[in-house]
Amino acid sequence: MDSHVHYIISQCAQHMYLLKLLRHQDMSGEQLSVVTCSVIVSRILYALPAWGGFLSAELTNKINALFRRLERFGYMTCNITVSDLIDTSGRDLFCKLCSSDHSLHHLLPPERKYSNLRNCGHPYELPEYCTNLRKKSFYYSIIVFVYLIFFFTFVSCLLTVTLHLVDVHLTCLINITYLLTFLHSKEPNRTQTRRLQNSCRT
Repeated sequence: MDSHVHYIISQCAQHMYLLKLLRHQDMSGEQLSVVTCSVIVSRILYALPAWGGFLSAELTNKINALFRRLERFGYMTCNITVSDLIDTSGRDLFCKLCSSDHSLHHLLPPERKYSNLRNCGHPYELPEYCTNLRKKSFYYSIIVFVYLIFFFTFVSCLLTVTLHLVDVHLTCLINITYLLTFLHSKEPNRTQTRRLQNSCRT
């Protein structure tokens, strides 16, 4: 996807030199806008409903930056974004698919049998969701595997930290126990020493 978007942006940047030459030949702004839509915007619109949904935020910002540069140089009279193009192209494609003469019309679900339902923008039934097919897919297995790896890694780290803290606490308790034992063992000697001192004084 990254290489495809970068190739499109590079092609559009090369076409901007043509727009610069046309502007130097005293072409009006409206005519430049028509040429820009025909040369650059149409290049981005080609098969946009197929790959537009896979755009990341970084790639979207790059294409929007190209549109802003076209507007800043005076090659376009209106401000457009990738989101607007995706919505428009998707809506146009769906309207064309609704025609029975379209080659992809057979991919649409059957029409709804009940007419008393609320209007949802189209007369077709919503496809049923099959969980078994999704669970058998490769991507779902990869996602589950990655989540399990992260979960077991987190549990192992948590157990390691817990065992380390327990070890530290046990070491401290053992040291305190040894210290108290040592102090208690020295206390009778101190008592006897004081008694001897008192007896000598008397």
